[in-house]
Amino acid sequence: MKTVTYVDIGLHRNADEIDMMLNVCKQLQCKLVVHGIEAHPGYISKLREKYAKFPNVHIHCYAIADKPGAAKLYLSPGSDYHGNSIFRDKNNVTDNYVETIQTTLSELIDNGTIKPTEINVLRCNMEGAEYLMYKDLIRNQLHHLFQLHCGAPSDMHKVAGLKHLQSTYLATLEAHGISTFPFYYSTIEEKMLVMNHCMKHNLKDLLQ
Repeated sequence: MKTVTYVDIGLHRNADEIDMMLNVCKQLQCKLVVHGIEAHPGYISKLREKYAKFPNVHIHCYAIADKPGAAKLYLSPGSDYHGNSIFRDKNNVTDNYVETIQTTLSELIDNGTIKPTEINVLRCNMEGAEYLMYKDLIRNQLHHLFQLHCGAPSDMHKVAGLKHLQSTYLATLEAHGISTFPFYYSTIEEKMLVMNHCMKHNLKDLLQ
């Protein structure tokens, strides 16, 4: 039985997409290992409590960027904190922030925190920081470890200092063979069905 490693960056309070992935993989012949990464330290204890009975789900508290160090996570109360970002110039954050630690995805792979397996899935909803994450992965030639890339649409256009780079970012992904598809929680049932079906179909192809 093949192992699927699912890396989910940007969990918010509920990690709904982890639940989506758990349900998808129940329908497939595979072993699932989940690494959920959330930048807000105030959400971590409840997330770990939620998955305490799931030994295959690991919750980590980091902001993923392109270099390690201390970081500020600026808060977005107007969107129920779904828009929290490490970028102060994102259009829906305030001056209020929580302190967190940022690291790179390549470091988490290199130090063995995340161990790639036969099939690796990367999902992100990072409020603009996906630009930094992919820059790091490509620089370290680790992007190819992930057969599937998914998540919410990029929010680079909401960050004043990044929006002019969005077309370059998308072109860079294409040049490195990175194609993404939607996989995020929605209150629209039809949309959820389509995204879950897409994930299931893509995984079935890889599991054959």
